[in-house]
Amino acid sequence: LAKRRRRADATRREGLPRAALAAWNAGLAAFSGVGAVRTVPHLVANWREAGFASTVCASPVAGGWGVGATGLWVMLFVYSKFAELGDTMFMIASNKEVPFIHWFHHAATLYFSWHSYRHESGYALYFITMNYSVHAVMYAYFAARSLNLVPASFPASAITVVQIAQMFVGVAVQLVAGGLYARGSCDSVRRGSLVLGTLMYGTYFYLFAEFLVRRLTARRAARRREPAVCCSGDADDPILCSHLVAQGDVATATAVGSALVAVLVALVTRRLAIDGGTVSKALAAAGLAWLVCAAARQAYNRAVRYAHWPSPAGTLPVLGNALGAAPAFMRYLLREAKRHPSGNFLFWPGGPTPIAVAANPKAAKEVLGMHTTFPKGPDYTKTFGVVFGKGLVTSMGPDHSRARRVLGKFFVKAHVEKHVLQMRDVTDALADEILEPRFAALDDAPVVDVQEFFHMVTLHIFCKTQLNIDAALLGTTRCSHRTDRACGFVGPGPLPPGAVARWIANEVTAGSNVVGTHIIYNIPMSSVFPGVRRTLASKARVHETLQAIVDARRDIMTTTADPPDDCLTALLREQQTNTEMPLPDTEIRQQIVTLISAGHDTTAYFCCYAALMLAKHPDIQDRLRAELADDANFDWPTSLLKRVVQEVLRLYPVIPMVTRVANKDAVLPSAAGGQPLAVPKGTKLVVPFFVLNRLPQYWGSDAAAFNPDRWLDTNNETLSDGIQFYKNGFMPFGYGSPARPRLT
Repeated sequence: LAKRRRRADATRREGLPRAALAAWNAGLAAFSGVGAVRTVPHLVANWREAGFASTVCASPVAGGWGVGATGLWVMLFVYSKFAELGDTMFMIASNKEVPFIHWFHHAATLYFSWHSYRHESGYALYFITMNYSVHAVMYAYFAARSLNLVPASFPASAITVVQIAQMFVGVAVQLVAGGLYARGSCDSVRRGSLVLGTLMYGTYFYLFAEFLVRRLTARRAARRREPAVCCSGDADDPILCSHLVAQGDVATATAVGSALVAVLVALVTRRLAIDGGTVSKALAAAGLAWLVCAAARQAYNRAVRYAHWPSPAGTLPVLGNALGAAPAFMRYLLREAKRHPSGNFLFWPGGPTPIAVAANPKAAKEVLGMHTTFPKGPDYTKTFGVVFGKGLVTSMGPDHSRARRVLGKFFVKAHVEKHVLQMRDVTDALADEILEPRFAALDDAPVVDVQEFFHMVTLHIFCKTQLNIDAALLGTTRCSHRTDRACGFVGPGPLPPGAVARWIANEVTAGSNVVGTHIIYNIPMSSVFPGVRRTLASKARVHETLQAIVDARRDIMTTTADPPDDCLTALLREQQTNTEMPLPDTEIRQQIVTLISAGHDTTAYFCCYAALMLAKHPDIQDRLRAELADDANFDWPTSLLKRVVQEVLRLYPVIPMVTRVANKDAVLPSAAGGQPLAVPKGTKLVVPFFVLNRLPQYWGSDAAAFNPDRWLDTNNETLSDGIQFYKNGFMPFGYGSPARPRLT
């Protein structure tokens, strides 16, 4: 909602009348002040009469604060958490960005307040009185600032310090209540409330402390008229420098946050450890020890190894940025790249080790061009490798050199052009088979999903041109009945033509999603995960089908002097002639699986996005149709078709990102004249093509728009057949010599 509102109001003057904002804040300040007056004296009186333990453990009725005037204001406090969401609405109406700390704080407090009220938590009065008191001061300050009544000498950070103090006391109360609960002397305290409260206040303490440090760091840098640490933009800009903190402060804030998370785990596992046996205690201790070690290592990495690298706001201990990025990882990186003018920042996927994101063209080209410094890492050998083995994408060293030598010639322009008529015939046939029946039924189903069509077209074309087999007949020798589970089909009757090809296309897409997810979040490719189990089972079935094809081709080569000139024949010839580097059937199948997956899945999705863009821009579609109808005057280097291809690849690159690992200490350049950043040995790096292609600083204010004509000047200057354009980071097929075989 906030993003849509900002886009809609981009041309309007920001801000609402100050009087409205002042009235809102003044009203909340008055409400909080009255609430503090009605609840604080009651808490103080109970402490004096019954002692501290009683104020923590006494139920609302026994403590007297759940009834009468105090009980009324406790109830109003809970309901007021809904009203405070109006702060967010004011920010949206003022066309301001809603930071993570703002919406997370409001949402979590609302939930915890209702949870504690529902379960009548004995120590809830502490949180209510603190919240009332702090909000009375905070909203009064906001109201005065709205009317320009706050003196310039007033330290605004004092408000944040008060909030941090509130969180510190909240954590302390939680720990005391946890101790009393563990001894069985606190009946009104519930384990769920302890877990939620510790997590909430611990996270608040960390986030507010980090916010304060960022604020002070940026102000010190502005007073010195120097950029903050590694900030290559304007230090006065809170967006540009809001994620940069001092080295010692990072260590302190992260260590405190890590300790709080450790306490949370201790509270969660304490019941298990007390009631269980030796195994339970060992598991609880091991879990807690791992969490503490991971948090400590993360703190060390942030404070020492990556002290000059900016991190996203709201980076949590151990969890990192995993929760914030989970819904849409690439869009999360794009948002962060816009906030960091250097183009380089850290992403914490969960755990102690970050991923360095190289989101500026200079750094991206350096990472991809320096193959000895930034080689492929475990993502290829341990994650991709689980599926593709020693295929062209995952192999390294001599294996990769051999794969390029044997297979590279089949993907150059001269070879591909030999198969143009076959490509046309396959496309026409599948259009008649798949699309025409759906177009005929448009009245009943006005939406046509073209994804299946393009996947089938690209798979059939690849099998026909590079393997000389008919994809419609895949698996017929080994999967002749629908009862054969090895091909993923169950049911009576014969297997329909093309069913195995459809299944392979679907499994390739599903497997790509599994592999990508495991790479981003550093999840091992273990069969304990359902997605990995499905991928491994599909891999075994595909290899079984491919082995029959390999055996059949080997028979053809022994009986025919002129076998098909394709990838499979080339691999078998390499197997027969190269005795120094044996090439077993397993690796031949791995190469074919790699080629089928990379050769059809990426192209299919490119076609899907191209169809989508043309459907959304009928004017460009009409121009393109007219151009293609005029064969006599068609000129590829300056054509609209080439520009459409480039623009689709810019917005939807077939390779959204690639990863590398630094095998020695290195330095990456920053954008906009920023300071170079040191890359420690062992760092995992990501080059996000999706992000590079959408940054306004390189592509203009319309970077997110589909505009093929943006390529007019570039294409007129180069007049080449290629579509690469490295200047602005447009690298749809990578960068450097390994990218060349994929240019076609």
